[in-house]
Amino acid sequence: MSKLIKKLGALALSVMLVLCLLSPVAMATSGGKIHTILALNAESIGASANASSKSIDLGAYQPYGFFSVQVTIAGAGTAKVEYLLSHDNATFSDCGTDIAIGLTAGTQIYPFPDGEPVVAPWMKIKVTETGGASGVTATVYLCIQ
Repeated sequence: MSKLIKKLGALALSVMLVLCLLSPVAMATSGGKIHTILALNAESIGASANASSKSIDLGAYQPYGFFSVQVTIAGAGTAKVEYLLSHDNATFSDCGTDIAIGLTAGTQIYPFPDGEPVVAPWMKIKVTETGGASGVTATVYLCIQ
């Protein structure tokens, strides 16, 4: 009887270990839908100006913490993309690293920096023309998982 109990105990321990190792994979794949949000749509931004998206309710997407943006820049200017966060959906703060800087005409996907964004229920995407001489037109999709 004690051999059977030892075998069952070892089996239970093995099953628990496997479940613990697989739980991050299950969390990222089973309920972790990927959501794409059009944050800015062909937004015209003058030289040294900026544009921000409407506030995005992150709670509606239940993110696991994986974020990226697809940015399309047109025009002769240079741009940067950053994100702003809010706890009250009224005051938004720049509390992270810029997502991408030095952007010129073209389309590219950029991941958020490691460990970002910090936890907050509301987000905006902001594009700033940084060259100072010419404007840009920006389209930005936010991807969340």
